[in-house]
Amino acid sequence: MDYSPQLEKLLLKGKGGGAKQRRILELNPEHDLFKKLHERYAQRPNEKQLGECAELLLGYALLAEGSELPDPVRFNQLVINSIVRTL
Repeated sequence: MDYSPQLEKLLLKGKGGGAKQRRILELNPEHDLFKKLHERYAQRPNEKQLGECAELLLGYALLAEGSELPDPVRFNQLVINSIVRTL
């Protein structure tokens, strides 16, 4: 019975306020993306790009649910860096 991030934002702005919901990120370990991340981590656990990829995925999940990004500038930099690396 959770409400959407937009409704939560409206309720928090209102006179009565409201409790901020706890977010849950569900991962599908069978998804190809998750499998590839795991393989790459097994090969090179200290690689900087893995952390950046995880940040991108979290930002993507927040946007997909309708939430705001905590650091939109950082998210933008990560997207651009990722695109540049693939070109």
